[in-house]
Amino acid sequence: MRFLMEAFIALVCPLFPEIARRTYGQNENDAIVCKINTMDIFGQVAEMKWREGLQEGLEKGVRAMLANTGLSVKEIASVFGLSVALVKKLAKEVRAK
Repeated sequence: MRFLMEAFIALVCPLFPEIARRTYGQNENDAIVCKINTMDIFGQVAEMKWREGLQEGLEKGVRAMLANTGLSVKEIASVFGLSVALVKKLAKEVRAK
């Protein structure tokens, strides 16, 4: 279904920008370049904050796993989907405390 919608948009936008503007875009520029659901600065900031929070949560979880389990650095990296280098860096921080 999504493919059909994207194909329709790809055909309609260049041929009928006024229809595309009314249907999909917020202004003429969005309709001409076929941008749908463009993100404003507040949305971008919110997404950046969300990503930072996600990273902090992952690092907090890794620190807890390093401190409270006997798992190796490679095992913890694979569980969290992080690089071994980042987990090693966090392991040094945990050992320093």
